[in-house]
Amino acid sequence: MNGFAAAMVVFTSLATQVEAPRAALAVPIDDGLEETAEQLEAALLVRGFQLVPRAFRRGLGAGPAPTNADREQARAAILRARAALRALDIPLALAASDDAIGELVEVADVEDHLGLMVDALLLRGSLLAADGRDDDADLDLRLAARLEPGREALDEALHPPSLVARWAAARERNDADDGAPVTLVIRPRSVDVNEAAAVEGAEDVSYDSAVQVVVDGREVDVVDGIVTLGGGPHLVQMRNKRGSARRRVNLNEAITTLEPLLEPADASTARYEASQRVREGEAGGLLELRRLTGADLAVAVAGEYVLVSANVLRGVATIARTPAAGPSAIAESVMDLLLEADAAEAARLRSPTEDPSPRPPPSSFEEDTPPWGLIAGGGVAFVVVAAITGTVLWLTWEGEVPPPPPKPIPIVCCP
Repeated sequence: MNGFAAAMVVFTSLATQVEAPRAALAVPIDDGLEETAEQLEAALLVRGFQLVPRAFRRGLGAGPAPTNADREQARAAILRARAALRALDIPLALAASDDAIGELVEVADVEDHLGLMVDALLLRGSLLAADGRDDDADLDLRLAARLEPGREALDEALHPPSLVARWAAARERNDADDGAPVTLVIRPRSVDVNEAAAVEGAEDVSYDSAVQVVVDGREVDVVDGIVTLGGGPHLVQMRNKRGSARRRVNLNEAITTLEPLLEPADASTARYEASQRVREGEAGGLLELRRLTGADLAVAVAGEYVLVSANVLRGVATIARTPAAGPSAIAESVMDLLLEADAAEAARLRSPTEDPSPRPPPSSFEEDTPPWGLIAGGGVAFVVVAAITGTVLWLTWEGEVPPPPPKPIPIVCCP
C-alpha cells in the first residue's frame, strides 16, 4: 500500500469515528452481568461516545419510578446534605446537594417546586463557596435569584454575611445580562416507533417547533422555536402533546441550540417493560429501549452473545461472545461492526444500483486490445484544436484580398 492509499484509509477511519453514534447505553441480559455492562459503557466512553443521561435511564431494571419520586428523593438528599454539613463533611454534603438538584431538575412540573429548588441551590452555593469553587457557587446563586426574583435580599439572621453578599452580587449580574439578551434555539426531538416498525428498526424522527417553554418557572414566548433570554444560568422546561424535557443551561454565547428528546409521562414504565423484553433476548425490546433512552447505540450483553442496535444498523445485529471476553473486547467488536455497517452504507449510497460484487480482473484479450478510448480521445482533441485555429483565423480576416495587377507583356517591333 502506497503512502497516499494509507493516508486515505486513515482519513476514512477517522471520518467514520467522528460520525459514530453520540450517546451509548449498555444493559445486561443475563443475571450477574450488571458490572460488565457498566464497564462496557466506560470502554465506549473512552472511544469517543457519550453516555445516556441519568434522566433517560429511569425505570431500567429497577421498575418504574413512582409519582413524585423525584421531589421526595430531593427532600431526602437535602436532609442528608444538611446533616453532612453539620458534621463538617463538605464533600459528602456536596454530593448530596448534587443529588437533590439532579432530582429536582427532573420534576415534571418544575414551576410547582421552585421553593425547594431555591433551597437546594442556596445550600449547594454555600458549600461550593466554602470549597473554594467561587464560579460554580455564583452560577447556583444566580439561578436561585432568577427562580425567586421577588427576594431582593437574603435574611441576615438565617444566612452568613458572605452568602448575603453573594446573593446581592448575583442579582446585579443577572440584571446586567438581562440588558444584553441572547438567543436560545429549541428544536425538541420526538420519536415515534410502532410495534411493527420496531422489529425492522424503522424510525420516524421529527423536530417540533410548536412547544411550550417554561424558563425559570415562567412561560415565555416562542417564535419558530426561538426564545430571547438574558445570558447566564436558566432552568428550561419544554413540553408539548408528545412529552416533556427539562434542562439546566448556562447561556454564555450569542446563540445556543437545544435538541432535547421529549418523553411521555409514562416513559419510566415503558423503559422498564422494554428492559424486561431485552432480558428475554427480544430484538424489538432493544430497539424500543434505544428509542426511549435517546441512545444512538444500545448494547445488550449476555453470556454467549451481544445484541447491538445503532442508527447505522438496519435492525439488530448479534455478535458471538465467549464468556471470557471482557468489556474492552466487546467494545472493540461493537466498533468493528459499526465501522463495517457505515462503510457498507456509504458504498450503497455512492452506487445504489451497481452490483457490489467485485469485478473480475481483465482477461488477456482486454490487455492485448488497443486502447481505443485513448485513440478516440486523441481524435477529439485534434478536432477541438482545429476548430479553435479556424475560429482565430476567421476573427482576424479583414476581407477578400484583391488580385495582383497583371504583369506587362513585352512587344517586339520591327526596326
